[in-house]
Parts: sequence; structure tokens; C-alpha cells
Amino acid sequence: MDNLRAVCASGCYDFITVSETWLSANVLDRELYLPGYTIIRRDCNRHDGGVAIYVSTNVSFRSLVDPCPNLELIVLEFSLKSQLYTLGVFYRPPNVSTDCLSNLYNHVNSMRHQNRSNLILCGNFNIDVSSTSALTCASNNLFNQLCTDFCLSQVISQP
Repeated sequence: MDNLRAVCASGCYDFITVSETWLSANVLDRELYLPGYTIIRRDCNRHDGGVAIYVSTNVSFRSLVDPCPNLELIVLEFSLKSQLYTLGVFYRPPNVSTDCLSNLYNHVNSMRHQNRSNLILCGNFNIDVSSTSALTCASNNLFNQLCTDFCLSQVISQP
């Protein structure tokens, strides 16, 4: 939290997304407090995982109900310059089946059919693009399909 507070103090951010929060219900929101931010979080029942979004108190937003209880995903909407944006943060544990990515694809597709545009999807997909294992190749294919079909681009280009 000290590092996160230092990052916040060094700049002015409307949103901060965090994946692999490692939080549980035992950690109270007040312990995660950042001045000037509201936290939205989705904890996980494992020792890893979990996602959160800190939203500046200057930004109006609406959390979207997540119909996929099996996904570590938070989605919210906000407007900027008369444009509606959808922001999500996602976590996929390493070495899980491709069902997780299929569920994410279906969820994003359902949002598209609800006329949600300008999608920003952040997080940790745990996909090793250099691996040749069958699971990783299948994950790569689903991830690439997600990016292609929803006009997303990968901004991290190296490990």
C-alpha cells in the first residue's frame, strides 16, 4: 500500500487497476484507502488472484453487475467528453483451463450487444506467448480472438 500511495502522490490518475490483489474479506476497505479514491474490489478465495479498481472521487461511474461469478472481473462505465467508456480489470490464474478466457470472451460479447463501446480491458491474463504447450497455444488463440473481435490491442510487448 505504501508503494501504491507513493504512485498516487506522484501523479493525477482517474483510474488505477490492480490485478492479483491477494485480498480476502478479512481485509477491510479502510485498510486499502487512498485519499481521493473509491475502491471497487473483487476478492478471490485463493492465496492469489483478486482484482480492484480505484476510481478518483472526481469521476462519475457506474459499476456493472457481473453475471459471470466464475470470472475475476470488475467492469464499470464512465463518460468522458460525451463518450461512454467501459473499463474492466481481469485476472486469470496461471495454468487454468481455457474456459476462463471463453467466459471472458462471452461476457465482453454480451456487453457489445448492450451497445457498450470504447472498451478498455486491463489485467493479468497469464498467457506465455512464447510457450508451445497445448494449453498455452489454446489460450493464445482465444486471447488473440478476443483482441481481434473487440478491437483490443496488447500494450505490453515483453515479459
